[in-house]
Amino acid sequence: MRLLVSAPALLGLVALCLAGAKAPKTVLILTGDSRGSLSPCGCSKPMVGGLKRLATIVRAYDGDRLGILLANASLTGGLGRQEELKAQTMAASLKALGATAVHLTPAEAQSPEIRLTFENILGGAVLTGDRTHTEAGGYRIVVAPEASLGDEEAAALANHQRLIVMLDGGLGAARQLAVDHPSIALIEYRQDGRSDVSSEGTTLLATPGSKLQYAVVIEDEGGSFAEPISIPLDERVRDDPATTRLYDDYLQRVDSENLLSQIPRPRSELFAGSKRCAPCHATAYHVWAQSGHASALKTLDSGGHGRDPECVSCHVVGLDSIHGFQSESLTPQLVGVGCESCHGPGLGHARAPRQRPMPRIGPAACTQCHVADHSPEFDFSRFWPRIRH
Repeated sequence: MRLLVSAPALLGLVALCLAGAKAPKTVLILTGDSRGSLSPCGCSKPMVGGLKRLATIVRAYDGDRLGILLANASLTGGLGRQEELKAQTMAASLKALGATAVHLTPAEAQSPEIRLTFENILGGAVLTGDRTHTEAGGYRIVVAPEASLGDEEAAALANHQRLIVMLDGGLGAARQLAVDHPSIALIEYRQDGRSDVSSEGTTLLATPGSKLQYAVVIEDEGGSFAEPISIPLDERVRDDPATTRLYDDYLQRVDSENLLSQIPRPRSELFAGSKRCAPCHATAYHVWAQSGHASALKTLDSGGHGRDPECVSCHVVGLDSIHGFQSESLTPQLVGVGCESCHGPGLGHARAPRQRPMPRIGPAACTQCHVADHSPEFDFSRFWPRIRH
């Protein structure tokens, strides 16, 4: 049932709808479950996701109709200072976009810093276990932690109110809820990966997926839903300028608070730097120096993420060690994805090659960083020939 369209085609369709006299008066936009991924991340294309692209889609529907923006669950991805900064950025962005209902996970709701951040910025749009519903566009929007409704929500259905449920659960829980309460109009549930839309009886079941990579748009045509549209937030969707400014401010705060220096760093063996490998491994060093690995940190610097601890770890050597990368000025020999990113600390080997041999490695060394979320197209058998040494 899910209709997937290209972003340019969708935006053209939006423009036509806004110009037409019979444009629907209400549009539902489903997002959420970003899990702290405020910006697309990856080293293979297409890079998908991000607040800046989501904002472009939402603003495309501005006009003479009511937009209902629903953000369901896991907006920060955890706790800690960087997550607090993310919460401020996410909340400010959703506020600017006119979010109707924002459902926090139980963990986020139980964190005073994160919950208060959302409540102070978004006010009554924040729904948790204490505040469970809001009204918009003829809908009653409620949250449900499990596949069940409270008495108040069940009474709303009995009074023939159109009900939207933001569910902290997966497709199975959504289906069960729809079976038990078949007059629910829409259930937004959580799911890893791609967005999806299906139905159970007359109830529409929809998820925007995870990591803020998709948005689901559902137009209300006078009391009935049109075919939902699932939009990949890929490189065809331009960044929204206002949201870009909010995101750039977030990165500046990550840098100014020097969060990179605050990550836990256990001890390890000592690192040598890739240049120390060159005298004995000239061919391998030349292959590395000509590869994208050697300039990996520059790609982060160009996008403003060069001081973001969540990004830097896969672009330098030994960020997880007290002896590893500190900064470009203090440890220039550890900039980029170097030999020791895969082979491990090598100063002992450089000093005594025969006495301190390096261990053999395989594909597992690559998949420490080339995970599915960041490198969806990564295939060791295809990529290894590019850097074979």
